Amino acid sequence: RASGLSAAWLALAVVDPVAEDAKAPAEHAVAMGDQTGDKEVQVVAKLALGAYQLGIDDDANAAANFEAAYKLQTDGPNAGLALVLYGEAKVNMAFGGEEKEQLAHPEELTSAASTFDKAQRLAASQPGSELVAARALTGLASVANYKKSFKEACSKAMEAGKIYTAMKAGQPLMERVNAIIDAAKCPTPAA
Repeated sequence: RASGLSAAWLALAVVDPVAEDAKAPAEHAVAMGDQTGDKEVQVVAKLALGAYQLGIDDDANAAANFEAAYKLQTDGPNAGLALVLYGEAKVNMAFGGEEKEQLAHPEELTSAASTFDKAQRLAASQPGSELVAARALTGLASVANYKKSFKEACSKAMEAGKIYTAMKAGQPLMERVNAIIDAAKCPTPAA
């Protein structure tokens, strides 16, 4: 159990910026989850493997692992994170073309928005999950921006930004929400 959990969390920690660094610990975590039958290990292992797959642009398999992680424990402490990551995989699946810059499957954006909304509601109901809720709001802002619903994108991004600021979130999370605010040309709040 300990080996599986530590391998899964290691994979999640190293997946960004070099996704390949997460492969071996994620696969070990999956093997430990299968061997022990421990639901918590299986959930975190699927999150780790999915994060690795997301990092190497294997979005369909990543989505399947995130969905499986959620279904193993729909109200557990990692359920909101599983939904956020599933939504991120769905956003990636919406785009096609050589550089993945063309919206090829708009229905995936609709699915992602629904998933982010569910993640946000779940995280908001679980104490200590504020950053997961903010990531869900960031996902909703991203989808709204892609759909050219700039007012909604601004609202969700600003709400996420407030949580990130209050929680003293890391720079990558702030940069992501600020990029959406810039892309949606959100008005700056009056001082």
